[in-house]
Amino acid sequence: MKLLHKLADWYFSKRTLPYWCILLLDSACVFIGGFLGCTIAYGFSWMFSHPFRVVAGLLLSLVLFIVFFRIFHTYSGIIRFSSFVDLQKVGLASFFGSLCTLILGLLFSTFVPSSVNYVLFPGVVSCLVLFLSSTLMMWLVRVIVKRVFETFNLEGAIPVAIYGTKAGG
Repeated sequence: MKLLHKLADWYFSKRTLPYWCILLLDSACVFIGGFLGCTIAYGFSWMFSHPFRVVAGLLLSLVLFIVFFRIFHTYSGIIRFSSFVDLQKVGLASFFGSLCTLILGLLFSTFVPSSVNYVLFPGVVSCLVLFLSSTLMMWLVRVIVKRVFETFNLEGAIPVAIYGTKAGG
């Protein structure tokens, strides 16, 4: 019980939001965006008739996205420094993850026989929807996390007025 209390104190502390929590939220956004992309590009009937292909393709795509999340450091400073630059990093990581998913899917469909090619879906429409929907969801998550943190982190705050900038401040 004491360990659970310490874990909850660490997790909900005002100093940090764990990187893995942001990574899980971003991964969920990518997964939902991938399902949305498959549904729009191929339809519900295709998705439910090929569940292994959809899930395996999304997991492989998720690995590519996580690589770009790591390259662009999309998970760091979400509470303190969440700004346009952070949203730009998320957009770039999502763009390159979607582009690599598309390229890998096209390579699979070109060089792997169709009887074996059941992992990736090489659709431009599905990758475009994956990019747009996952990017928008990740942006929304960051805005919501930032707003919730600011809402609950006002206790003990001292109102301050800053007059001037740099040396004149």
